[in-house]
Amino acid sequence: MKEDPDSFSSSTTGQPWRSFLTRKDSQFASINPRRRLDTLIILLAGFAVVALGYMACAPGNRLQSNAVSLQREPVYNGRPLSEWVGDLQDHAKQQDAVVVLAQMGPRAKMAVPALIEILKHQDGSVRSSAASVLGRMGGDAQTAVPSLVDALKDSNRDVRLNAAIALQWISSGVKRTAVAALIDVLQDRDPSLRGKAALALGDTGPDAATAVPALRKALKDGNGRVRAAAAGALKRIEPESTRSGA
Repeated sequence: MKEDPDSFSSSTTGQPWRSFLTRKDSQFASINPRRRLDTLIILLAGFAVVALGYMACAPGNRLQSNAVSLQREPVYNGRPLSEWVGDLQDHAKQQDAVVVLAQMGPRAKMAVPALIEILKHQDGSVRSSAASVLGRMGGDAQTAVPSLVDALKDSNRDVRLNAAIALQWISSGVKRTAVAALIDVLQDRDPSLRGKAALALGDTGPDAATAVPALRKALKDGNGRVRAAAAGALKRIEPESTRSGA
């Protein structure tokens, strides 16, 4: 079969562009071979940039979202954040994952949506770990407040306790949505949980004004730490005029 003179590839060698670069009638024939190669590389690079730009702008493009995710995902000890979050569901690795994510703190804020989902896990220890990690993220985990409020009613004691502690640390997010639930926790049979609820209410500040009656009642709690936590909370919630007139 006779080779097409206008072909961009050589049928005898199978190497693309060779016939184009070596054709006598080509405008490249009068150019230095090294310059011809440089020019071709520049052209190919230009085409690649245009193609990647098109792919990046395409709506719903998964390549773009995955690339951004990989670019921004924090790494700890050579492992990406997503792997540490996955370890929360493995009993053998759970404790190490909690320690690592706690140390990462705000750097692990990309994991908040995943941790919120883990709060629904069937295993109580997994839910408890998720609540603990969310608390260590502070204000960056504000979107988890509604889920943590629900966790205050969890059947597992450790989940309730860590949810209360988390709400205490995410104080800027514990506003009116959490106050009612924390007031209920003040009635819990577990004194450590009652104390954490009082601390969380104190960190909420004046927005927890509706908890004042329950906190005053807690001043008579049988546990000294609960009484101290309630007293401290009242000082942070009540205005000076209210306390002096009480």
